[in-house]
Amino acid sequence: MVSEDTPRIAPAQSAPAIDTSHWHAGLAQLYDYWLTLSEPGLCAPLRRRFDAVAVPQLLTHLWMLDVQHEPEFRLRYRLLGTRVEQVLGRGLKGRWLDECHPWAKHPGYFARYREVMETGVPSWRKGPPLFWHDKVGVIENVVLPLSETGRRVDQFLIETRFYRPDGIEI
Repeated sequence: MVSEDTPRIAPAQSAPAIDTSHWHAGLAQLYDYWLTLSEPGLCAPLRRRFDAVAVPQLLTHLWMLDVQHEPEFRLRYRLLGTRVEQVLGRGLKGRWLDECHPWAKHPGYFARYREVMETGVPSWRKGPPLFWHDKVGVIENVVLPLSETGRRVDQFLIETRFYRPDGIEI
């Protein structure tokens, strides 16, 4: 696991070029914006550099998670866009994922988040939801790492698009 003292290379320098042509346009836009926030020598872009004003049309689909590193890896909802809350059916700000969702207790559920935290490389996924939801057939999202100090990943900026089983975006 990466400690706070582990120097890292900026994502723009270490991450391979990611082809976003098959992504939802909003996710690709957020990823491109995230790339502009990178600074040499940091493990991930600094959280304070993210400006919601730069991506106002995406805000309803954005959510952020805080990373707890010690005593154990856990994720807490920092904020959720209105579309995300609407689909989840409730407000979750300030709550722990593993306490809110039974599926988060699955041993492999956090592997994707751990990988982004440890590598500083974003992760895109499109596929069936990892949780049961009667109206959602497919989820597409991108997990982007952010840092408070530049020494370790402390937060995730995520954009999620929800699709009905027939493929129509919700």
